[in-house]
Amino acid sequence: VIESTLKFADSSHRWLSGIEDVDLPGFPLDWIRSGTHQEGGQAGEGDASNDDWKMSSTPANPWDPAEAFEKLINGTWAPYCMTSYGVNVPALTVKTQSEVGPALNSDSKLDSKLGEIHSVDIVFTPDKSKWTRSPVLEMGFDDALSEGHVHKFELRASPSIDKDGKFAEIGSGPSENEGDPNYISDHGMGWFPGYAIDIETGERLNIMYGEDSYLVGQNGRDMQFNPPKRRFIPNVNDPLLTQLADPNIFQGSLGNMIPVMGGKHYVYIMGHKSEELSMLGIKFTMPAYDAGRYAMTVLDTIYDNLKYIITASQFFATTMYVGMPMGVENEDWLANEATIRIRISVPYQRGYSAVPLDTVYAGMDVNNFYPMYDFSMEGLQSEYNNPQKFASDLDEIRVVPNPYYAYSTYESNPLENLVKITNLPQKCTITIYTISGLKIRQFKKDSPNTTLSWDLKNYATVPISGGVYYLHIKTDQGEKILKFFAVMRVPDFNTF
Repeated sequence: VIESTLKFADSSHRWLSGIEDVDLPGFPLDWIRSGTHQEGGQAGEGDASNDDWKMSSTPANPWDPAEAFEKLINGTWAPYCMTSYGVNVPALTVKTQSEVGPALNSDSKLDSKLGEIHSVDIVFTPDKSKWTRSPVLEMGFDDALSEGHVHKFELRASPSIDKDGKFAEIGSGPSENEGDPNYISDHGMGWFPGYAIDIETGERLNIMYGEDSYLVGQNGRDMQFNPPKRRFIPNVNDPLLTQLADPNIFQGSLGNMIPVMGGKHYVYIMGHKSEELSMLGIKFTMPAYDAGRYAMTVLDTIYDNLKYIITASQFFATTMYVGMPMGVENEDWLANEATIRIRISVPYQRGYSAVPLDTVYAGMDVNNFYPMYDFSMEGLQSEYNNPQKFASDLDEIRVVPNPYYAYSTYESNPLENLVKITNLPQKCTITIYTISGLKIRQFKKDSPNTTLSWDLKNYATVPISGGVYYLHIKTDQGEKILKFFAVMRVPDFNTF
Protein backbone atom coordinates (compact mmCIF):
# COMPACT_ATOMS: atom_id res chain seq x y z
CA VAL A 1 0.00 0.00 0.00
CA ILE A 2 1.42 3.37 -1.01
CA GLU A 3 -1.32 5.58 0.42
CA SER A 4 -5.03 5.89 1.12
CA THR A 5 -6.63 9.28 1.63
CA LEU A 6 -10.06 10.88 1.84
CA LYS A 7 -10.24 14.44 0.53
CA PHE A 8 -13.23 16.79 0.58
CA ALA A 9 -13.78 19.65 -1.85
CA ASP A 10 -14.89 21.67 1.20
CA SER A 11 -12.87 20.47 4.19
CA SER A 12 -15.12 22.40 6.58
CA HIS A 13 -17.88 19.86 5.85
CA ARG A 14 -16.46 16.36 6.26
CA TRP A 15 -19.70 14.51 5.69
CA LEU A 16 -18.43 11.02 4.77
CA SER A 17 -17.36 8.37 7.29
CA GLY A 18 -17.70 4.60 7.47
CA ILE A 19 -17.83 1.47 9.59
CA GLU A 20 -14.32 0.93 10.96
CA ASP A 21 -12.80 -2.50 11.31
CA VAL A 22 -12.08 -3.54 14.91
CA ASP A 23 -9.71 -6.45 15.61
CA LEU A 24 -11.93 -8.37 17.99
CA PRO A 25 -12.14 -12.00 16.75
CA GLY A 26 -15.69 -13.28 16.40
CA PHE A 27 -17.16 -9.76 16.62
CA PRO A 28 -19.17 -8.34 13.68
CA LEU A 29 -16.87 -5.31 13.43
CA ASP A 30 -13.93 -7.60 12.64
CA TRP A 31 -14.89 -7.44 8.96
CA ILE A 32 -11.36 -7.06 7.56
CA ARG A 33 -9.36 -10.25 8.09
CA SER A 34 -5.79 -8.99 7.70
CA GLY A 35 -3.22 -10.26 10.17
CA THR A 36 -2.16 -13.57 11.70
CA HIS A 37 -4.87 -14.36 14.26
CA GLN A 38 -5.55 -18.09 14.38
CA GLU A 39 -7.97 -20.18 16.41
CA GLY A 40 -8.67 -23.07 14.04
CA GLY A 41 -6.38 -24.76 11.55
CA GLN A 42 -3.09 -25.74 13.12
CA ALA A 43 -3.93 -23.81 16.27
CA GLY A 44 -6.16 -26.57 17.57
CA GLU A 45 -9.76 -26.74 18.75
CA GLY A 46 -10.76 -23.09 18.26
CA ASP A 47 -13.28 -21.55 15.89
CA ALA A 48 -11.65 -21.26 12.46
CA SER A 49 -14.30 -18.74 11.37
CA ASN A 50 -12.51 -16.20 13.57
CA ASP A 51 -9.18 -16.69 11.81
CA ASP A 52 -7.55 -13.99 9.73
CA TRP A 53 -7.48 -14.78 6.03
CA LYS A 54 -5.66 -17.99 5.14
CA MET A 55 -4.54 -18.66 8.71
CA SER A 56 -6.83 -21.72 8.62
CA SER A 57 -4.90 -23.36 5.78
CA THR A 58 -2.23 -25.98 6.39
CA PRO A 59 0.33 -24.59 6.72
CA ALA A 60 -0.97 -21.14 7.64
CA ASN A 61 -0.49 -18.69 4.79
CA PRO A 62 -1.60 -15.18 5.81
CA TRP A 63 -2.11 -12.90 2.80
CA ASP A 64 -1.56 -9.69 4.76
CA PRO A 65 0.44 -10.48 7.91
CA ALA A 66 1.47 -6.84 8.41
CA GLU A 67 -2.19 -5.71 8.27
CA ALA A 68 -1.40 -3.08 5.65
CA PHE A 69 -4.76 -3.48 3.91
CA GLU A 70 -6.63 -3.21 7.21
CA LYS A 71 -5.86 0.51 7.45
CA LEU A 72 -7.31 1.80 4.17
CA ILE A 73 -9.27 4.98 4.97
CA ASN A 74 -9.15 4.19 8.72
CA GLY A 75 -10.33 0.63 8.17
CA THR A 76 -13.51 1.51 6.25
CA TRP A 77 -12.35 0.08 2.89
CA ALA A 78 -10.49 -3.12 2.03
CA PRO A 79 -9.70 -5.48 -0.84
CA TYR A 80 -12.60 -7.88 -1.32
CA CYS A 81 -10.35 -10.88 -0.66
CA MET A 82 -9.46 -9.61 2.83
CA THR A 83 -13.04 -9.27 4.11
CA SER A 84 -15.16 -11.69 6.15
CA TYR A 85 -17.67 -13.81 4.28
CA GLY A 86 -21.17 -15.04 4.89
CA VAL A 87 -23.89 -16.20 2.48
CA ASN A 88 -27.23 -17.92 3.02
CA VAL A 89 -27.80 -19.35 -0.47
CA PRO A 90 -28.23 -23.07 0.39
CA ALA A 91 -25.89 -24.42 -2.31
CA LEU A 92 -23.15 -22.01 -1.23
CA THR A 93 -23.52 -22.19 2.55
CA VAL A 94 -20.58 -24.43 3.42
CA LYS A 95 -19.14 -22.20 6.12
CA THR A 96 -19.85 -18.67 7.29
CA GLN A 97 -17.40 -16.35 9.03
CA SER A 98 -19.89 -13.58 9.74
CA GLU A 99 -23.55 -13.06 8.86
CA VAL A 100 -22.75 -9.40 8.17
CA GLY A 101 -19.60 -10.16 6.18
CA PRO A 102 -19.44 -8.39 2.79
CA ALA A 103 -17.79 -11.28 0.88
CA LEU A 104 -19.75 -14.18 -0.63
CA ASN A 105 -17.62 -17.16 0.42
CA SER A 106 -14.03 -18.37 0.73
CA ASP A 107 -13.82 -19.56 -2.90
CA SER A 108 -14.65 -16.09 -4.20
CA LYS A 109 -11.90 -14.65 -2.00
CA LEU A 110 -9.34 -17.19 -3.20
CA ASP A 111 -9.99 -16.20 -6.81
CA SER A 112 -9.90 -12.46 -6.03
CA LYS A 113 -6.15 -12.21 -5.55
CA LEU A 114 -4.27 -9.33 -3.95
CA GLY A 115 -1.90 -9.30 -6.90
CA GLU A 116 -4.77 -8.41 -9.23
CA ILE A 117 -6.06 -5.29 -7.49
CA HIS A 118 -5.23 -1.86 -8.85
CA SER A 119 -5.02 1.67 -7.54
CA VAL A 120 -8.37 3.45 -7.68
CA ASP A 121 -10.09 6.77 -7.18
CA ILE A 122 -13.61 6.49 -5.75
CA VAL A 123 -15.49 9.76 -6.01
CA PHE A 124 -18.73 10.68 -4.22
CA THR A 125 -20.35 13.66 -5.90
CA PRO A 126 -23.63 15.63 -5.78
CA ASP A 127 -23.34 15.98 -9.59
CA LYS A 128 -25.93 13.43 -10.76
CA SER A 129 -24.59 13.45 -14.32
CA LYS A 130 -21.56 11.53 -13.00
CA TRP A 131 -23.45 8.88 -11.03
CA THR A 132 -23.00 5.15 -11.71
CA ARG A 133 -25.86 2.83 -12.66
CA SER A 134 -25.53 -0.13 -10.33
CA PRO A 135 -27.14 -3.47 -9.47
CA VAL A 136 -28.46 -3.46 -5.89
CA LEU A 137 -27.85 -6.60 -3.80
CA GLU A 138 -29.85 -7.93 -0.89
CA MET A 139 -27.67 -7.97 2.24
CA GLY A 140 -30.16 -9.43 4.72
CA PHE A 141 -29.02 -12.82 6.05
CA ASP A 142 -32.49 -14.07 7.00
CA ASP A 143 -34.45 -14.50 3.77
CA ALA A 144 -37.66 -14.87 5.79
CA LEU A 145 -37.31 -11.17 6.66
CA SER A 146 -35.97 -9.78 3.39
CA GLU A 147 -38.27 -8.20 0.82
CA GLY A 148 -39.42 -10.89 -1.60
CA HIS A 149 -37.70 -13.50 0.61
CA VAL A 150 -34.56 -13.41 -1.52
CA HIS A 151 -31.21 -14.64 -0.28
CA LYS A 152 -28.20 -12.54 0.57
CA PHE A 153 -26.22 -11.49 -2.55
CA GLU A 154 -29.23 -11.89 -4.84
CA LEU A 155 -30.69 -8.85 -6.58
CA ARG A 156 -33.00 -6.81 -4.39
CA ALA A 157 -36.63 -7.84 -4.97
CA SER A 158 -37.66 -4.31 -5.83
CA PRO A 159 -38.34 -2.12 -8.85
CA SER A 160 -35.39 -0.11 -10.12
CA ILE A 161 -35.17 3.60 -9.36
CA ASP A 162 -34.06 6.75 -11.13
CA LYS A 163 -31.59 9.28 -9.72
CA ASP A 164 -34.33 10.91 -7.64
CA GLY A 165 -35.50 7.62 -6.11
CA LYS A 166 -38.61 7.24 -8.28
CA PHE A 167 -39.54 3.57 -8.76
CA ALA A 168 -39.96 1.90 -12.14
CA GLU A 169 -43.06 -0.02 -13.10
CA ILE A 170 -42.42 -3.76 -12.95
CA GLY A 171 -43.13 -5.27 -16.35
CA SER A 172 -42.27 -2.10 -18.23
CA GLY A 173 -39.06 -3.72 -19.47
CA PRO A 174 -35.67 -2.06 -19.96
CA SER A 175 -35.18 1.47 -21.25
CA GLU A 176 -32.17 3.03 -22.96
CA ASN A 177 -32.98 6.46 -21.56
CA GLU A 178 -30.68 7.20 -18.63
CA GLY A 179 -33.32 9.39 -17.04
CA ASP A 180 -35.89 6.60 -16.79
CA PRO A 181 -36.27 4.52 -13.61
CA ASN A 182 -36.17 1.35 -15.75
CA TYR A 183 -32.88 2.28 -17.45
CA ILE A 184 -31.12 -1.07 -18.25
CA SER A 185 -33.65 -2.98 -16.11
CA ASP A 186 -37.04 -2.40 -14.53
CA HIS A 187 -35.93 -4.22 -11.37
CA GLY A 188 -32.91 -4.52 -9.11
CA MET A 189 -31.00 -1.39 -10.12
CA GLY A 190 -30.18 1.94 -8.51
CA TRP A 191 -27.65 4.76 -8.77
CA PHE A 192 -24.38 5.01 -6.86
CA PRO A 193 -23.75 8.72 -6.18
CA GLY A 194 -20.33 8.87 -7.82
CA TYR A 195 -17.91 6.82 -9.87
CA ALA A 196 -14.70 4.78 -9.67
CA ILE A 197 -11.59 5.03 -11.87
CA ASP A 198 -8.86 2.40 -12.28
CA ILE A 199 -5.66 4.45 -12.05
CA GLU A 200 -3.49 1.84 -13.77
CA THR A 201 -5.72 1.53 -16.86
CA GLY A 202 -7.64 4.80 -16.83
CA GLU A 203 -10.93 2.91 -17.11
CA ARG A 204 -14.14 3.77 -15.36
CA LEU A 205 -15.26 0.77 -13.32
CA ASN A 206 -18.58 -0.84 -12.57
CA ILE A 207 -20.00 -0.59 -9.06
CA MET A 208 -22.55 -2.68 -7.17
CA TYR A 209 -23.96 -1.85 -3.76
CA GLY A 210 -26.11 -3.55 -1.17
CA GLU A 211 -28.73 -2.85 1.46
CA ASP A 212 -30.64 -4.95 3.99
CA SER A 213 -34.31 -4.59 3.06
CA TYR A 214 -35.42 -5.53 6.59
CA LEU A 215 -33.64 -2.51 8.07
CA VAL A 216 -36.11 0.14 7.01
CA GLY A 217 -34.94 2.50 9.76
CA GLN A 218 -31.45 2.48 8.26
CA ASN A 219 -32.75 3.26 4.73
CA GLY A 220 -32.44 -0.40 3.72
CA ARG A 221 -35.60 -0.66 1.62
CA ASP A 222 -35.50 2.28 -0.79
CA MET A 223 -32.91 1.07 -3.37
CA GLN A 224 -30.93 4.28 -2.89
CA PHE A 225 -27.34 4.48 -1.76
CA ASN A 226 -28.07 6.59 1.29
CA PRO A 227 -26.53 5.00 4.39
CA PRO A 228 -27.51 6.59 7.71
CA LYS A 229 -25.28 9.02 9.54
CA ARG A 230 -22.67 7.81 11.97
CA ARG A 231 -22.74 9.26 15.47
CA PHE A 232 -19.38 10.29 16.94
CA ILE A 233 -18.75 10.93 20.65
CA PRO A 234 -16.74 14.08 21.48
CA ASN A 235 -13.24 13.34 22.80
CA VAL A 236 -13.70 9.57 22.34
CA ASN A 237 -11.53 8.11 19.60
CA ASP A 238 -11.99 4.40 20.31
CA PRO A 239 -13.82 2.97 17.24
CA LEU A 240 -15.20 0.08 19.30
CA LEU A 241 -16.86 2.33 21.89
CA THR A 242 -18.21 4.87 19.41
CA GLN A 243 -19.65 2.21 17.11
CA LEU A 244 -21.19 0.17 19.93
CA ALA A 245 -22.98 3.33 21.07
CA ASP A 246 -24.28 4.14 17.57
CA PRO A 247 -27.86 2.88 16.97
CA ASN A 248 -27.20 2.90 13.24
CA ILE A 249 -24.45 0.30 13.73
CA PHE A 250 -25.71 -1.73 16.71
CA GLN A 251 -29.15 -2.02 18.26
CA GLY A 252 -30.35 -3.73 21.42
CA SER A 253 -29.01 -3.91 24.95
CA LEU A 254 -25.50 -4.83 26.03
CA GLY A 255 -25.15 -8.59 25.80
CA ASN A 256 -27.85 -8.84 23.14
CA MET A 257 -26.67 -6.34 20.54
CA ILE A 258 -27.75 -6.80 16.93
CA PRO A 259 -25.42 -5.47 14.22
CA VAL A 260 -27.35 -3.36 11.72
CA MET A 261 -24.12 -2.03 10.15
CA GLY A 262 -25.55 1.17 8.72
CA GLY A 263 -28.27 -0.68 6.85
CA LYS A 264 -25.50 -2.77 5.23
CA HIS A 265 -24.95 -0.27 2.45
CA TYR A 266 -21.83 -2.06 1.24
CA VAL A 267 -20.06 -0.86 -1.91
CA TYR A 268 -18.41 -3.24 -4.39
CA ILE A 269 -15.83 -1.82 -6.81
CA MET A 270 -15.61 -4.26 -9.71
CA GLY A 271 -12.41 -4.86 -11.65
CA HIS A 272 -12.17 -5.22 -15.42
CA LYS A 273 -11.16 -8.88 -15.36
CA SER A 274 -12.17 -12.47 -16.12
CA GLU A 275 -12.75 -15.45 -13.84
CA GLU A 276 -13.66 -18.91 -15.04
CA LEU A 277 -14.34 -22.46 -13.97
CA SER A 278 -13.05 -24.44 -16.93
CA MET A 279 -14.39 -27.80 -15.74
CA LEU A 280 -17.95 -26.45 -16.08
CA GLY A 281 -17.22 -24.30 -19.12
CA ILE A 282 -18.24 -21.10 -17.36
CA LYS A 283 -16.41 -17.79 -17.65
CA PHE A 284 -17.33 -14.39 -16.25
CA THR A 285 -15.76 -11.31 -17.84
CA MET A 286 -16.56 -8.13 -15.96
CA PRO A 287 -16.08 -5.24 -18.42
CA ALA A 288 -15.12 -1.66 -17.83
CA TYR A 289 -18.09 0.54 -16.98
CA ASP A 290 -21.14 -0.49 -19.00
CA ALA A 291 -23.87 0.97 -16.75
CA GLY A 292 -24.14 -2.38 -14.98
CA ARG A 293 -25.50 -4.26 -18.01
CA TYR A 294 -23.25 -7.30 -17.77
CA ALA A 295 -23.60 -7.64 -13.99
CA MET A 296 -27.39 -7.42 -14.27
CA THR A 297 -27.44 -10.11 -16.97
CA VAL A 298 -25.46 -12.44 -14.71
CA LEU A 299 -27.32 -11.66 -11.48
CA ASP A 300 -30.68 -12.09 -13.18
CA THR A 301 -29.87 -15.70 -14.05
CA ILE A 302 -27.03 -16.88 -11.83
CA TYR A 303 -29.30 -18.36 -9.16
CA ASP A 304 -31.67 -20.08 -11.60
CA ASN A 305 -29.80 -23.39 -11.83
CA LEU A 306 -27.34 -25.31 -9.71
CA LYS A 307 -24.39 -24.92 -12.07
CA TYR A 308 -24.53 -21.15 -11.91
CA ILE A 309 -25.17 -21.10 -8.18
CA ILE A 310 -21.94 -23.03 -7.64
CA THR A 311 -19.98 -20.69 -9.91
CA ALA A 312 -21.30 -17.50 -8.32
CA SER A 313 -17.94 -17.48 -6.54
CA GLN A 314 -16.19 -16.70 -9.82
CA PHE A 315 -18.53 -13.80 -10.55
CA PHE A 316 -17.99 -12.15 -7.17
CA ALA A 317 -14.24 -12.77 -7.48
CA THR A 318 -14.18 -9.97 -10.07
CA THR A 319 -14.63 -7.53 -7.16
CA MET A 320 -11.54 -5.49 -6.27
CA TYR A 321 -12.60 -3.43 -3.22
CA VAL A 322 -15.36 -3.31 -0.64
CA GLY A 323 -16.32 -0.28 1.44
CA MET A 324 -18.80 0.39 4.24
CA PRO A 325 -19.52 4.13 3.94
CA MET A 326 -21.79 6.09 6.27
CA GLY A 327 -22.71 9.72 6.63
CA VAL A 328 -21.76 11.96 9.56
CA GLU A 329 -24.24 13.23 12.13
CA ASN A 330 -25.10 16.93 11.67
CA GLU A 331 -23.63 16.99 8.14
CA ASP A 332 -25.62 16.87 4.89
CA TRP A 333 -25.17 13.74 2.79
CA LEU A 334 -23.25 14.60 -0.42
CA ALA A 335 -22.58 18.11 0.92
CA ASN A 336 -19.60 18.39 -1.44
CA GLU A 337 -17.42 16.17 -3.57
CA ALA A 338 -15.37 13.60 -1.64
CA THR A 339 -12.55 11.59 -3.22
CA ILE A 340 -11.09 8.37 -1.86
CA ARG A 341 -7.60 7.71 -3.21
CA ILE A 342 -6.18 4.21 -2.81
CA ARG A 343 -2.71 3.70 -4.24
CA ILE A 344 -1.20 0.23 -4.49
CA SER A 345 2.26 -0.74 -5.71
CA VAL A 346 1.50 -2.58 -8.95
CA PRO A 347 4.14 -4.15 -11.24
CA TYR A 348 4.13 -3.18 -14.90
CA GLN A 349 2.30 -5.69 -17.06
CA ARG A 350 1.41 -6.18 -20.68
CA GLY A 351 -1.96 -4.89 -21.78
CA TYR A 352 -4.30 -2.23 -20.47
CA SER A 353 -6.02 -4.47 -17.93
CA ALA A 354 -6.20 -8.09 -16.82
CA VAL A 355 -8.26 -8.93 -19.93
CA PRO A 356 -8.15 -7.43 -23.45
CA LEU A 357 -10.14 -4.28 -23.95
CA ASP A 358 -13.60 -4.83 -25.39
CA THR A 359 -12.76 -2.52 -28.28
CA VAL A 360 -9.28 -2.25 -29.78
CA TYR A 361 -8.68 0.89 -31.78
CA ALA A 362 -6.20 1.26 -34.62
CA GLY A 363 -2.77 2.17 -33.30
CA MET A 364 -3.34 0.78 -29.82
CA ASP A 365 -0.90 -2.10 -30.38
CA VAL A 366 2.09 0.22 -30.02
CA ASN A 367 5.01 -1.52 -28.30
CA ASN A 368 3.14 -4.84 -28.48
CA PHE A 369 0.83 -3.67 -25.68
CA TYR A 370 3.69 -3.30 -23.20
CA PRO A 371 3.78 -0.08 -21.17
CA MET A 372 5.27 2.84 -23.07
CA TYR A 373 5.45 6.43 -21.95
CA ASP A 374 6.16 9.74 -23.65
CA PHE A 375 7.98 12.58 -21.98
CA SER A 376 9.05 16.00 -23.11
CA MET A 377 11.83 18.38 -22.08
CA GLU A 378 9.94 21.34 -23.51
CA GLY A 379 10.12 24.29 -21.17
CA LEU A 380 12.93 22.71 -19.13
CA GLN A 381 15.88 23.83 -21.25
CA SER A 382 18.40 26.40 -19.99
CA GLU A 383 17.54 30.02 -20.71
CA TYR A 384 19.76 33.08 -20.84
CA ASN A 385 18.95 36.71 -20.12
CA ASN A 386 15.33 36.03 -19.22
CA PRO A 387 14.08 39.24 -17.55
CA GLN A 388 11.14 37.48 -15.89
CA LYS A 389 13.49 34.96 -14.29
CA PHE A 390 15.78 37.75 -13.12
CA ALA A 391 12.86 39.45 -11.39
CA SER A 392 11.70 36.24 -9.70
CA ASP A 393 15.27 35.49 -8.56
CA LEU A 394 15.56 38.91 -6.95
CA ASP A 395 12.35 38.22 -5.05
CA GLU A 396 14.12 35.34 -3.30
CA ILE A 397 16.72 37.59 -1.63
CA ARG A 398 16.24 37.69 2.16
CA VAL A 399 17.83 39.03 5.35
CA VAL A 400 18.04 36.23 7.91
CA PRO A 401 16.88 36.52 10.62
CA ASN A 402 14.46 39.38 10.07
CA PRO A 403 13.51 40.81 12.49
CA TYR A 404 16.72 40.43 14.43
CA TYR A 405 15.87 40.07 18.14
CA ALA A 406 19.28 40.57 19.78
CA TYR A 407 20.59 37.11 18.81
CA SER A 408 20.99 34.83 15.80
CA THR A 409 22.20 31.26 15.40
CA TYR A 410 25.04 32.48 13.19
CA GLU A 411 26.82 34.08 16.17
CA SER A 412 29.72 32.23 17.79
CA ASN A 413 30.48 34.41 20.87
CA PRO A 414 28.63 36.80 23.23
CA LEU A 415 30.09 39.93 21.61
CA GLU A 416 29.15 39.04 18.07
CA ASN A 417 26.10 40.28 16.14
CA LEU A 418 25.52 38.66 12.79
CA VAL A 419 22.86 38.37 10.08
CA LYS A 420 23.10 36.97 6.57
CA ILE A 421 21.80 38.23 3.25
CA THR A 422 20.83 35.13 1.26
CA ASN A 423 20.07 34.06 -2.33
CA LEU A 424 22.32 36.72 -3.83
CA PRO A 425 23.46 36.69 -7.47
CA GLN A 426 27.15 36.31 -8.23
CA LYS A 427 27.71 40.00 -8.84
CA CYS A 428 25.87 42.73 -6.95
CA THR A 429 26.19 45.79 -4.70
CA ILE A 430 24.43 45.88 -1.32
CA THR A 431 23.94 49.31 0.24
CA ILE A 432 22.40 49.79 3.70
CA TYR A 433 20.53 52.97 4.70
CA THR A 434 18.81 54.32 7.78
CA ILE A 435 15.17 55.39 7.45
CA SER A 436 16.41 59.00 7.14
CA GLY A 437 18.41 58.05 4.04
CA LEU A 438 21.87 58.01 5.62
CA LYS A 439 24.17 55.44 4.00
CA ILE A 440 25.87 53.46 6.76
CA ARG A 441 27.46 50.48 4.95
CA GLN A 442 28.10 49.10 1.49
CA PHE A 443 29.26 45.70 0.21
CA LYS A 444 30.40 44.84 -3.29
CA LYS A 445 30.09 41.16 -4.10
CA ASP A 446 31.63 39.29 -7.03
CA SER A 447 31.80 35.61 -6.07
CA PRO A 448 29.75 32.43 -6.58
CA ASN A 449 28.84 32.38 -2.87
CA THR A 450 25.10 33.11 -2.57
CA THR A 451 25.25 34.58 0.96
CA LEU A 452 26.90 37.59 2.55
CA SER A 453 27.37 38.20 6.30
CA TRP A 454 26.80 41.60 7.95
CA ASP A 455 28.10 42.16 11.47
CA LEU A 456 25.52 44.91 12.11
CA LYS A 457 28.20 47.61 12.13
CA ASN A 458 28.62 50.77 10.08
CA TYR A 459 31.61 52.01 8.07
CA ALA A 460 33.40 52.95 11.31
CA THR A 461 32.86 49.44 12.76
CA VAL A 462 30.50 50.94 15.33
CA PRO A 463 27.48 48.72 16.14
CA ILE A 464 24.23 50.06 14.73
CA SER A 465 21.39 51.11 16.99
CA GLY A 466 18.11 49.23 17.07
CA GLY A 467 15.53 50.23 14.48
CA VAL A 468 14.50 49.94 10.84
CA TYR A 469 17.01 49.85 7.97
CA TYR A 470 16.73 49.59 4.21
CA LEU A 471 18.94 47.33 2.10
CA HIS A 472 19.31 48.18 -1.58
CA ILE A 473 20.60 45.32 -3.75
CA LYS A 474 21.67 46.38 -7.24
CA THR A 475 22.56 43.93 -10.01
CA ASP A 476 23.06 44.22 -13.76
CA GLN A 477 19.60 42.73 -14.21
CA GLY A 478 17.59 44.73 -11.70
CA GLU A 479 17.22 46.06 -8.17
CA LYS A 480 15.69 44.86 -4.92
CA ILE A 481 14.88 46.79 -1.74
CA LEU A 482 14.48 45.02 1.61
CA LYS A 483 13.30 46.38 4.95
CA PHE A 484 15.20 45.12 8.00
CA PHE A 485 14.38 45.55 11.71
CA ALA A 486 16.95 45.02 14.47
CA VAL A 487 16.79 44.99 18.26
CA MET A 488 20.31 45.27 19.66
CA ARG A 489 21.39 43.79 22.97
CA VAL A 490 23.64 45.41 25.56
CA PRO A 491 27.22 44.05 25.21
CA ASP A 492 28.05 41.47 27.87
CA PHE A 493 31.55 42.31 29.12
CA ASN A 494 31.25 39.96 32.09
CA THR A 495 32.47 37.15 29.87
CA PHE A 496 36.04 38.52 30.14
